[in-house]
Amino acid sequence: MSSKREAPADSIWQDRDIRFDLDPRLLCLIPGEHLVDRIDGVEDTKGNNGDRGILRITNLRIIWHAHAIPRINLSVGYNAVGGVTTRMAKSRLRGQAESLYLMARNANTRFEFIFTCINPSQTKLFTTVITIHRAYETSKLYRELKMRGAIVNDEHQLRILPQEQQCDRFDGVWNLSSDQVYILAHSEVADCYLSLEFENSRIDLP
Repeated sequence: MSSKREAPADSIWQDRDIRFDLDPRLLCLIPGEHLVDRIDGVEDTKGNNGDRGILRITNLRIIWHAHAIPRINLSVGYNAVGGVTTRMAKSRLRGQAESLYLMARNANTRFEFIFTCINPSQTKLFTTVITIHRAYETSKLYRELKMRGAIVNDEHQLRILPQEQQCDRFDGVWNLSSDQVYILAHSEVADCYLSLEFENSRIDLP
């Protein structure tokens, strides 16, 4: 039997945190993380203006590191990103250019990141990051606990998500945190507990 143990859930920080100057080993993809695109010749215009680097876009985060000194790097999880847009910025390598702006927050600290492609014909930086961040934001119900959400319709039927299937339904299931009868609905991605008496007593548990 292998002596290796699974990493605890709270050790998965890649999609939630903003981290700087990491050990390069922490920039490696974790299980379940996939590389969507890699773009060479990207400048971190806000934090390392004048440094040419590599930007990797995954399904969990954005990773940038400098070409010359890889220990100068950053990892921005999509859960920390509050907005993505494009604006004009002044780059040392390219001059005035359209750049990608990320507005982010980590704990009580706000961050602004600006990335500029050295090659003016390289525009997939904008479309790829905007598309992946939107996909991350709109898929939270598949992976996060949801309390008192609109997970059922007026007929007390589970609202099925895309590519989700309801496997079974059990009436008369008790939630031991309160003396009310709940319905348990099993699906591929969630267990749903619904109180018929209290409309706000709903839990969506992936």
